[in-house]
Amino acid sequence: MILVTGGCGYIGSHVVRQLSESGREIVVFDNLSTGFRDALVHGEELVVGDLSDTEALESLFEGRAFETVIHFAAAIIAPESVGNPLKYYSNNTRVILSSPAPRPSMEYRRGEWRRRIAPPFPSTLTALPN
Repeated sequence: MILVTGGCGYIGSHVVRQLSESGREIVVFDNLSTGFRDALVHGEELVVGDLSDTEALESLFEGRAFETVIHFAAAIIAPESVGNPLKYYSNNTRVILSSPAPRPSMEYRRGEWRRRIAPPFPSTLTALPN
């Protein structure tokens, strides 16, 4: 089972489609801020939530064993990132590396998340500590 964050967006939805067409089981986690439900065309499971929501992430991982996590839930509008760099740092980096309300069960999962995450662009997230 593969988790794709931001899988309803332009780039993520194309990856989801390719993975689905190759027979993979896909779960998409997306807040739908710039993505669309209709982008999922092969019956993929959609979990609507935000990466900054610890409880949503706990629920997402509950009872599932993801073999891979692919991260496309990044903000990528260049002019806006210049005007509001903290929003981009918060969305593209901070929520991946930390949790707003850490708990022991989430710490373990964040450790797993860090080892398995595949950032979408080198400019979005350049390094993940182990």
